[in-house]
Amino acid sequence: MDKDAKMTKIIKDKLEEKMGASAMDINVEYQNGFVHLSGFVDVLAEKTFAEEIVKGMDGVHNIENNLTIALDGEISDSHINAEIDRTIKHSKYAKSLKRVSSKVSGGSAVLTGYVNTLADEMHAIELAKSVRGVKSVASNLDIVSTHNYDDATIKNKISQVFSGTRLSTPDIQTEVTGCRC
Repeated sequence: MDKDAKMTKIIKDKLEEKMGASAMDINVEYQNGFVHLSGFVDVLAEKTFAEEIVKGMDGVHNIENNLTIALDGEISDSHINAEIDRTIKHSKYAKSLKRVSSKVSGGSAVLTGYVNTLADEMHAIELAKSVRGVKSVASNLDIVSTHNYDDATIKNKISQVFSGTRLSTPDIQTEVTGCRC
């Protein structure tokens, strides 16, 4: 077995280990650090997850993700839209995402409304990606903070975050002026 064939098998095995039966219809081609993924997955989240798995592997320099989101039957945009709204409403993030709505066209979802944090926006995107029939997700969400922080408080919070990392904090200069957060 040559080096490329061996790496193809390693990638396929890793996908099956992490994704289980969802990886059954994923084809992998590997050549000199370049990975081509093709085949079928059920939801956009699986397509994204497969790429994340492969990105984290040694010897992978570039990925072409041509996985197709397969549908067992025709799902209407209105059905997808309702399912996104239902998924968000019944999630553990429902309270912080109550001002989020979606509009779906051709399987592409656009999220609109308001959230309090970037983390909330990321949760809404991931939830939408998990819905069957969604081909892509775009966010037009506005982040509206419910906190009123002054510049000094924000600067201190940034310093606290950096102090918990391996970065050399004396070399990092933080300046916050005129923030309306």
